[in-house]
Amino acid sequence: MKLLISDFDGTLYQNNTIEDHVLQKIEKWQREGNYFIVATGRDYLSIIEKIKAYNIFPDFIIGNNGATINNAIVTSLKKEIYPSLISRIMRNVNIIENIKISYIIEDKIASKKFVFNELNKQKINSFFQKNKLMQISLKTISIYSAFEFIKENTAIFSDVRFLNNIETVDIVDCSVNKLVAIEMLNKRLGISTENTFTIGDGLNDLQMLTNYKSATFPWAQSSLKEESNYQVCDIGDFITQIS
Repeated sequence: MKLLISDFDGTLYQNNTIEDHVLQKIEKWQREGNYFIVATGRDYLSIIEKIKAYNIFPDFIIGNNGATINNAIVTSLKKEIYPSLISRIMRNVNIIENIKISYIIEDKIASKKFVFNELNKQKINSFFQKNKLMQISLKTISIYSAFEFIKENTAIFSDVRFLNNIETVDIVDCSVNKLVAIEMLNKRLGISTENTFTIGDGLNDLQMLTNYKSATFPWAQSSLKEESNYQVCDIGDFITQIS
C-alpha cells in the first residue's frame, strides 16, 4: 500500500483544468488499494468545490498548508500576535490586491475574501480582531512583491510562517506545514516513508518534496528540482514512475 500526496494549483490543477488521462491514473492508483491525498494552501471548502467538478475522491485533504485535515482543525494563529501582524499587513496596501482569511466559527472552517484598499482597511481590521484565524492569504501584485514581503517580515514574527506560493503569501502558525500533516497521516495509516510519494510546484511544497520520494516539473524553481527525485509533466507521469 502506497501514499501519494499532491499539491493542487499548478500540480494537479494545471492550466485551469485536470486532464482526463490524469483522472484515469488517479482512479487506477486508488483502485489498486493506494491512498491519494491533496495537500493545498486553499481552505477545505474551496478545494472541495473544485474537485467535485472532476469527480475526484481524495482519501484526505490537507488544507491551509497543513492547518486542517479534511474539515478537522489542526491549529490556528495565536491571538496575541494579531495586533502587530495586522499592523504590518495594513502598511502594505500598495502591493496587496486582496486578502482571503480562513477562520473558525462555531468549530467549523469558514473563509472570507476582501479587496484590499484604503476604503476596506477598517472593515478588514475589525474582521481580524473579532475572529479566530487559521490562515491569512495575501494576493500581491507580483512574485517579487510577495518575496519582499516575506523577507521583510520573517525575522519579526517568530510565531508565524510566511509561505511563498508564487505571488501569494500564506500566513500560518509556526507549527503549520504540509509535511507535519503528512507525518500525522502516515502514522495514522501505518504507511512507511519508503511508500510515501509527494509532488508539488511551489516553495510551500519544498519540505514535503525533500523528505519523501518526490517529483516536480521542469519549469519549477531550481531549489525544488534539486530536492526532487523526478521531473515530470503531470501527476499521471509520476504515477507511472512509482507504480
